[in-house]
Amino acid sequence: MGFLPGITYTKAPLPESIDMLKPGLEKQYDVIVMYDMMKSFTTQQNRLSPTSCETGIGVVSLHHNLCSHMDWPVYRQIIGGRYFQQPETIDGKTYPKSAYLHGQHFEVTIADKDHPITQGLSDFLMDDEAYSGFYVSPDSTCC
Repeated sequence: MGFLPGITYTKAPLPESIDMLKPGLEKQYDVIVMYDMMKSFTTQQNRLSPTSCETGIGVVSLHHNLCSHMDWPVYRQIIGGRYFQQPETIDGKTYPKSAYLHGQHFEVTIADKDHPITQGLSDFLMDDEAYSGFYVSPDSTCC
């Protein structure tokens, strides 16, 4: 049973469930939702790639997942973003170190309420930490 009516999920904590990231995953699942903050995968575990995401499976990177896999440059292409632990240059543009602030109250706006991943969701208020100064790919959709 899932937390949203009509939605089922498989909990796959990493790195224990790394073997699930393999070709054909899109035949079993519609989306990969990541909420982890892993330092890195081994070279053999780096099975998720921008090419594998083009097979039809959605990828949603939530919250501090933006800070994961700092030593794996292709990861920012997969999730469409990157938190900077130090100044960094991407596509010729230099970004300063990112920042965060705890205890923030803000509204989350659903950018595309008709998208299969967000269908049925409404804008909502939340209390959490907020991030700033991070990279968002021009090909990404975020709120």
